[in-house]
Amino acid sequence: MSPTTPAYTPDNPLRIMPFGDSNTWGTGNPDSTGDPATTVGYRLVLRDALQSAGVASCFVGSFRVGYSAFEDCRTEGWPGKGINTLIWRVREGLLERHTPDVILLLIGANNMWRSLQDRRPIGPLATLYWVWRLQRLLGEMRHRGPKTRILVGKPVTPGNARLPLALYRAGIVVLTAVYRAFGARMWAVDLRAENDGVHYTPTGHAQVATLWCAAICRLVAPQNVTSAGASSPIPT
Repeated sequence: MSPTTPAYTPDNPLRIMPFGDSNTWGTGNPDSTGDPATTVGYRLVLRDALQSAGVASCFVGSFRVGYSAFEDCRTEGWPGKGINTLIWRVREGLLERHTPDVILLLIGANNMWRSLQDRRPIGPLATLYWVWRLQRLLGEMRHRGPKTRILVGKPVTPGNARLPLALYRAGIVVLTAVYRAFGARMWAVDLRAENDGVHYTPTGHAQVATLWCAAICRLVAPQNVTSAGASSPIPT
């Protein structure tokens, strides 16, 4: 760990905000109902993986989801929503209210459809529009939380929108690289994991937790990680 990297202990945990849509809410683990009492998504596995890696953490966000399974169950997941909802939340003062150290952003899947009712994939021009809106979201987040580290997940759903999804994923890599070139603390993370075409499965959520854990460990404890993150690539 570098001299400037704080030690994250139970008395000073890393504040993590899961931020996104239903895959951030946790739908798919343990089932597809999204029941707020039982839905844990990737968070429970991620918490335990970070603890094993020597990083104490706590989740922050507006919702308690999975409260019957674990106490530290905060999230900022918005099922059925897309990029514009997250822009609205950031402009409402979300980051100032919760002061996260790290944001796990996973958004855009619902924007790859014409609508939630018409689940045909959008075209290339519409995809570029949503990449532009993502740029606005990232800009708002950087402006309101300049010291916050932002990990931007590259979604792998919806499964029936392969072309727009490929363009959008490429856009994430470009946007994060450009922001980093101007000093932002922002990286892309590929979240390829088992899914049913819309949501991650329980196995997929566990895989996502491992990917997030590796990326977080590379950022906050690069010289002091255990096997949870040691062999995984640095986020791009």
